[in-house]
Amino acid sequence: WRAIGGVRGPSGDKAHGLLTEVRSRFDISWPRIAAILAVVAACTLIVAAIVTRVGSHWFPLQDLAVTDLRVRDVWSTNIPLTGVYSRFGWSHPGPVMYYFLALFSKLAGGEAWATLVGGAAFQGVGVVWLGFLSWRVGRLPLVLVTMVVTVLSYASVDASILLEPWNPHLVFPWFALFIMYAWRLALAETKRLPGALISGSVIVQLHVGYVPFLVGAAAMVAAFCVLDLRRGRRWQWSSRSLRLAAASFALLWLPVVVDAILRPPGNLVQVMKYFTVGSGGEEVTGPAAGLGLLADQFRLSPDWISGPRLLDVDGSSRPGSAWFILVPLALMTLGIVAARRTGIIADRRLMTIVGG
Repeated sequence: WRAIGGVRGPSGDKAHGLLTEVRSRFDISWPRIAAILAVVAACTLIVAAIVTRVGSHWFPLQDLAVTDLRVRDVWSTNIPLTGVYSRFGWSHPGPVMYYFLALFSKLAGGEAWATLVGGAAFQGVGVVWLGFLSWRVGRLPLVLVTMVVTVLSYASVDASILLEPWNPHLVFPWFALFIMYAWRLALAETKRLPGALISGSVIVQLHVGYVPFLVGAAAMVAAFCVLDLRRGRRWQWSSRSLRLAAASFALLWLPVVVDAILRPPGNLVQVMKYFTVGSGGEEVTGPAAGLGLLADQFRLSPDWISGPRLLDVDGSSRPGSAWFILVPLALMTLGIVAARRTGIIADRRLMTIVGG
């Protein structure tokens, strides 16, 4: 401090002591600074989308036009109580997306571009939250890993993911956040329960298609809890975490409950009925075609690198060879073997949740 500032004597000592106190209180260290810079770098495209679209002209069409209209309805007497409408006759479970975007719309006087900017900001919240949790869990190394994966994931798709406030786009970074929370819960870090419930609720409300993945992860966490209990290791649940989790969950799902009361049986019942009973002879993709679509993403030149290769006349992807599913299975097997060889329980449980 004296060498840089040229300060000597008691005043220099006092200044040095003040600087030390500030660094100690706010934990200003080079690893923390590097972690912050990594998160900022990962958000570069998101920030660019926000800055370049503020005040710009944007004319939404089709689903995006409906989204913009429902965002404006948040400030009316016709407040959305469900999520984005699906062509199958029901809406996705919850309106959390509308409520978030409505804040930007209100500030912009209802301009359409605010919905677009809000969509990018919604993804930014997920990325920053993921970076924060990574720092709390694994410090700088884990932050670097998660942010690099985030950047590569965004680089594998086109700019529409940030320039279209579409619910499958907005949910993009939140799934990784939920998996991180599920992993830490599986390690008996019960203080992560509120974050897991919040991120999981956001994901389900945006797109019901994520429900099987979230239910599977939750089942694995429960299984690990039972396993630890049988081994004599009881998980410690703090009353503060439980109260915060319950309050957050109740607040996020309150609109869905209100919808069920005002419009019985409610949208959520319609969603459940569709996936359990069906909608009367409608053609579905089926497990074989679904497996082909998934496997095709692991060929030597997948869609997310070279662009769509197999398209139907309506522009949707066609399934490729199901044999490519052996690639992710081999990679997962290798990861599980490596995790077992480390002997670290965190590695094994991470691979179990990710693999499941």
